[in-house]
Amino acid sequence: MSSNRRPVAIGLITLMGLLAPTPALAATSESPAPEETPAPSAPATQPSEAPAETQPADNGPETEDTETEGSETAGSESPNPDEETAENPDGETTVSLLNINDFHGRMSEDIAMPFAKLITDQQAVNPGNTLFLSSGDDIGASLYVSSVQDDNPTLDYLNALGLDASALGNHEFDKGVSDLVDRVFPRSDFDHLAANVIVKETGEPLTDPYKIYETESGHSVAVVGGVTQETVTLVNPAGIESVEFKDPVESVNTYIEQLSDGDASNGEADIIVASYHEGVNTDNIDNDRIVNNTHPEADVIFTGHTHELYNVDAPVPGEEGKTRPVMQTGEYGSNLARVDFSLDAEGEIIDVEHKNLPAGDAPSEDEIAASPVLTEVKQIVDDAAAVAEEEGSVVIGELEDYITTGYNPEATDKGGFDQRDRESTMGHLVADAWLWAGNNNPAGLSADIGVLAAGSLRDEFPSGLRLNKDLQPGEVTVADAVSVNPFANDIYVVEITGEQLREALEQQWQTTADGEIPSRPYLQLALSSNVRYTFTGEVSTNANNRAGHETLGNNIDQIWVNDKLVTGDETFKVALPSFLAAGGDNFRAFGNSLNQQQTALIDSDIFVNYLRDELDGKIAPRFDQQAIKVSDVSDSYDINGELTFGLQSLGVPSYNAPIPENFAASIVTEDGTEVELGTVEVQDKAGNVTFDLSQFDLAAGNVQVKLVDETTGTIITRAIELTGERDDEGGQPGDGETTEPGDEETSEQPGQPGDEETSEQPGQQPGDEDESGKPSEDGEPSEDGEAGDKGQDGAEGSEQGSEGSQQGSLASTGATIGGLALLGVAALGAGALLVRRRANAHE
Repeated sequence: MSSNRRPVAIGLITLMGLLAPTPALAATSESPAPEETPAPSAPATQPSEAPAETQPADNGPETEDTETEGSETAGSESPNPDEETAENPDGETTVSLLNINDFHGRMSEDIAMPFAKLITDQQAVNPGNTLFLSSGDDIGASLYVSSVQDDNPTLDYLNALGLDASALGNHEFDKGVSDLVDRVFPRSDFDHLAANVIVKETGEPLTDPYKIYETESGHSVAVVGGVTQETVTLVNPAGIESVEFKDPVESVNTYIEQLSDGDASNGEADIIVASYHEGVNTDNIDNDRIVNNTHPEADVIFTGHTHELYNVDAPVPGEEGKTRPVMQTGEYGSNLARVDFSLDAEGEIIDVEHKNLPAGDAPSEDEIAASPVLTEVKQIVDDAAAVAEEEGSVVIGELEDYITTGYNPEATDKGGFDQRDRESTMGHLVADAWLWAGNNNPAGLSADIGVLAAGSLRDEFPSGLRLNKDLQPGEVTVADAVSVNPFANDIYVVEITGEQLREALEQQWQTTADGEIPSRPYLQLALSSNVRYTFTGEVSTNANNRAGHETLGNNIDQIWVNDKLVTGDETFKVALPSFLAAGGDNFRAFGNSLNQQQTALIDSDIFVNYLRDELDGKIAPRFDQQAIKVSDVSDSYDINGELTFGLQSLGVPSYNAPIPENFAASIVTEDGTEVELGTVEVQDKAGNVTFDLSQFDLAAGNVQVKLVDETTGTIITRAIELTGERDDEGGQPGDGETTEPGDEETSEQPGQPGDEETSEQPGQQPGDEDESGKPSEDGEPSEDGEAGDKGQDGAEGSEQGSEGSQQGSLASTGATIGGLALLGVAALGAGALLVRRRANAHE
C-alpha cells in the first residue's frame, strides 16, 4: 500500500515463547519524542457532528439486523497466508493484523468464550506473523461480572489471549489517570498507546504514542494510538485534571511522519497502523476528517468509540487511485477485524485483504482441553463469575410489592412478562433512577426528565418471577438489580425541545429510517414520575396491523412535565442510556438531540445505588399511570354544554397492579381555583367523563380538567378552553350529575396498551432477551444501549429557551381565549381543593 517504504533500521529481537496461541510480537522500539515536523497537508474538513455514541449500545434494540460491507458470515474461513508464502521463491510474506474495539468487559461466559475461540483460531492462521490489537475501551461500562472487580478479569483475559497493544479509550479514564497509571498499566501485559494525551506538568505524552513490533518474518509494524478529545466531557473531570487531550489526528500524524521520514534513528516501519478511539462518519466518508486527514503513510486505520460495524476501502489522501482499509468491529466482542498484508522481499506492500469476522460458537470441552490458552481463559471467566455471584448476593433493600415489566396474562413466552408495548412499574422505577442520576453525578450535570425504552428492562422484582409466579416480594440483592439493567450502558444527559419530546413519543409507533414498520410496531417509552401524557392513537402489537400508523404524527394528545403543559418551545434535559441517546430502537428524536454529555455513570451501578441509597432500601412500585388513552376529546367546550370524553385501557399493565376505581373530577381555573365536578367511575378499565357544565360556576377562559384516582395515584390533566356566555345564573356549583359507564355511547377503540399480546417474531429482534448483555446487531447494545453522562433534579421544571433542534411542526394543543365578550359573573366562593392521596400499594 505504501510506496517506497524506507528500509527498516531497527535491530531484530528474537521472539520469546509466551502463553498464547502464537508468540506475542515483541515491541522493538520505544516512542522517542518527535521533532517539530509539520504533518503533510491534507484536504481540510470539519469534524463529524455525530454524537459520541452513534450506534445503539447494549440496550434492547428493536431494529432489523443489517449486514455491513466487508463483514463475513459466521463460520467463514480465512485463507492460510503461510500456504501461499512458505514456498514462495520470491520471498513474499504475509503479515496479519487482528483488531477489536469497545469490548467493555463483556466477561460473561456466553460472550467471552466464543470471542476467545474466534481470536485463537485467527491467530493460528498465520502464527508468528500476526499482531493482536485493540482500539480502546477494553474496560469500563462493563458487565457486573467484570466491574465488580474493577475490570481486572478483563485485563487478565486480554493478557491470556496475547493482546499486543491497545489504543487508550475514554473509558480507560473512568477511574482517573492515577488508577490508569498505577493499576491498569502494571496489570496489563500489553501496551497502551495514545499520541494525544499530554501530561500538563511535563508536556510529555502520558504513555507511549506508538510502538514498533517485529514479526518472525523480520518485518516491522508500527502502531500509533489516539483517543477522542471528547474524553474531557465523558469522564469525571477531577480524574483527568493532570492531562490534556489534543487533536488525535494531528497527534497521530506527527508520529507517522516520524516513522516514515527515512531517518532510521527515530524509527521506521514496513507497516504503519493508525488506531483511533474515535469513529468515522460512514454516511459522508468522502469528507470524514479521520479518513481524509490521517497521514497517507498510514496503511490501515482502525477505529472505535461509536460502536459501529464497517469495513471501507477509503481513498488515500494525495495518492490518486490508492485506497486503504478503514474498519470498526461494532462492540462487545461481536466481531474481529482481520487485515492481511502481502509484502515482497524488500518489505514493500503489494496487496491487502481485509474483513470483519463475526464471533461464532463457544469452544467445546475438548477444544478447551487441547488449548492452553483457552484453558486459562476459561479459568479466568469461571473465577470472575464466582466472585460476582458472591458479591451479588449482598442485600440492598426490601421489596414492598411486585415491580415488573409489562405483563400480559394471556401470553406464554417469558411467563407473560417483557411485554414491550406496555407501560410498567419497572419502567417507572428505572426512569426515576435515571432522573436521579441525571442530577447526582460526578460530571455535575442536571436533568429534567428520565426516560428509557421498554426493551432495556430484563427482569422483574422479585427476580425469577418469569419462571415462578409463586415467588413473594422480599429481599433485593445487588445481583437482582443488575439483572434488570445488565447492559452497563453509559447514562447521558441530552437536550431536546418540547417538540422533539412529542416526536419521540410519536415514535413509539415504530418505523425504521426508511419508513418501514418493524416486527414490533409499537414500543413503549418509560418516563420519570414528573411526566404524563394523553394519546388518541390506536396501538397494535401485530406486525401486519397498521393501527396507529395511519394517524402517525397526531397520536399524542397533550404532554405535561412538572404539571405544566408542553407547548413545543421548551428545552428539556433528558437523562437516558447511551443506546437511546444514539437514536436506538428507532427513537431518532433522541439521536438528534443536542449537547450530549456523559454522567460518568453506568446504568447497573446507578440502579443499585438508587435502590440502596436514595430509596434507603425501601423499594415500592409506583402504580400511577402516565400514558392515558382518551377518545372523543375536544380542545374547547361551551360553558352551557357538556364536558365529555372517554378514558380507555386504564391501569398500569404490570403483574398484580391495581386498577383505578374512580376518578375525582375537577376544573382548575387560571388563578388556581379548583371547582369540583363529581366522580368518574371505572368499569372494565374504562370510564366516561360527562358533566353538564351549566351546573357549575364557570366562566369562559383557559382551564384544566383534572382527574385523580386515589387507588393508584393516577392523575390525568387536560387543557381546554371554555367558551360562550352563561345562559342564566340559576346553576349552582356541585349540581352536576355523574354519568355511569354505559349511559353514554362511547367509541371503544381496541388495541390499547395492555390489551394485545405481543407478537414475537422469529429471529433476534433489537432488544431481544440477552441476559449476558450482548447486543444484537440492531442495537442491543444495539445491550447492550445502554450513552453518556446527564442531569439533575427534575423537580425544578423545564428550562425555557429556544435551544435544541426543531423537528417538524407541532400541532397546537393549548387553548386561546375566544373573541366573545365575557359576561361578568359573581364569584360564588372558592372551589374546595381536592384532597388526594397516592396509594403506594394496592389492596
